[in-house]
Amino acid sequence: MAAGIIFYRFHPSRGLEFLLQKRTYKKKTYLEDFGGKREPSDKTFYDVAAREAAEESNGAFLSMPHVNYKQLIQLCTIYILRLMIEESYLYTHSKSSYHTFIVRISYDDSKNLNFGNVEIHPQFHIKRSVSWYTCGELIDIDYTLIHPRIRHVYKKLIYLHDL
Repeated sequence: MAAGIIFYRFHPSRGLEFLLQKRTYKKKTYLEDFGGKREPSDKTFYDVAAREAAEESNGAFLSMPHVNYKQLIQLCTIYILRLMIEESYLYTHSKSSYHTFIVRISYDDSKNLNFGNVEIHPQFHIKRSVSWYTCGELIDIDYTLIHPRIRHVYKKLIYLHDL
């Protein structure tokens, strides 16, 4: 079981934006969601997506500097699950069964987020960048630079540019 999240917001001057991270795997750089595989503590693909988003965002959705990493990730996972319940859309890749949630976050709650340039994990650190992209910016990105696990969703996101 694997799942991830693409967050979206409405920026006052740029319009609809999607939050993606840029990572390099085996010398190839991809844009991707916040996601990954199931861990023993995950009961559903909702749990997988929320936990992965909390971890890969370094818990940036909550400002709690005095909380240890494990507690921050647990609290951020709960926060993200609430966002998923409030407003999200689910797409499942038919061939891989990868579940992608498109989750709304308000502009006010997202305008000052700091993800850093490294995913901090107790066992490893992964260099990456995190940015907001408009539909127009996504259209201009080479399709091969979109991670294969979210290409089915990418096509739907760039379609929104014409609406």
